[in-house]
Amino acid sequence: MLLVLTVTIVRHQPGWQTSQPAPKPNKDKPAAPRVTAVNPVPGQEEDKPASVDVPNPVPSASCDGVEDDGTKAGIVKIRTYGLEKTESRPRGVDVSFDNKIFVTDSVKRLVQVYNMRGVHLCQFPTVLPGGAEIKPWDVSLTGDGHMWVVGTDDRHYEHVVQYGRDGRPTARFSIGNTLYINGIAADPSNNRVIVTHSDGYDGQLNVYHPDGSLLVSLGEEQRMSAPLFVAVGNEGTIVASDVRTYNIYAYAETGQFLFKVGGFGSGEGTMYRPKGVCVTKSGDIVVADSDNQRLVVFTSRGEYRRQITTGMSDMQGVAAGPDGQIVVVDRNERTVTIFPRY
Repeated sequence: MLLVLTVTIVRHQPGWQTSQPAPKPNKDKPAAPRVTAVNPVPGQEEDKPASVDVPNPVPSASCDGVEDDGTKAGIVKIRTYGLEKTESRPRGVDVSFDNKIFVTDSVKRLVQVYNMRGVHLCQFPTVLPGGAEIKPWDVSLTGDGHMWVVGTDDRHYEHVVQYGRDGRPTARFSIGNTLYINGIAADPSNNRVIVTHSDGYDGQLNVYHPDGSLLVSLGEEQRMSAPLFVAVGNEGTIVASDVRTYNIYAYAETGQFLFKVGGFGSGEGTMYRPKGVCVTKSGDIVVADSDNQRLVVFTSRGEYRRQITTGMSDMQGVAAGPDGQIVVVDRNERTVTIFPRY
């Protein structure tokens, strides 16, 4: 029998925080983003975790927590709204090499970080270099601890922002307006960033250099319509899901089209509104077949392998962990579910 563990995340509240003198402003250096680290203290009541506001956060350090692969806990479900029932709208997700889960929340305008046990480690605001906030739609990690986020400002302009290990934005470029929400994937081996784009009729994958210069656009010849998520797999393979054509598209590192799989339906290998997509360490392609409420698994060559029923009503981002885990975001339920294996 498979154990399902539900974890309700508790946010910091006034009176639980550690009091610290406010740092003096430094006019020569921009203020660091406010990152909140939340870690349980042994012996403390479960519904009152210790909370520490870190004025100069280093996510790689302040996010340290229990390091495990989650396999002993069975399926773990994280409720992103906490006990306070605050508004939450998770969408994008990625997993680091050391088993930390990064989740975008467009309502809170944060990236939340958890470990594989569902413990909330820290959070940081998604801001532009000038300090303006954006609604983050998707997140992608690089191997050196940096992170790329795509999101929208209050004027509805889309931005691609890189954050350093200290939580500060280090690079940014704008991509104008798009009708559909964007997905993002970083490919550190080739120093490029891939962002989905759609005007509601025609869609494409735009491949950028980190400075925002466009390298190439993919998908026009294959008549993409509304790609929502994109992932980079082994050997630089680019894989994207299209919610309107019901297909998964794969391209080689060079941009050469490899294959498309899927099509509308509920049978094996078909999909109904595919959304999140990821590539596992072994090369399998895992897709959130949203309206069929299941995950569909293909091989690296696009051959149908299997499907996994989830019962989730609005699956969004999907990410693969380093030890075979699959992490799935459900926007309607406002949950993040960790499957120890697929």
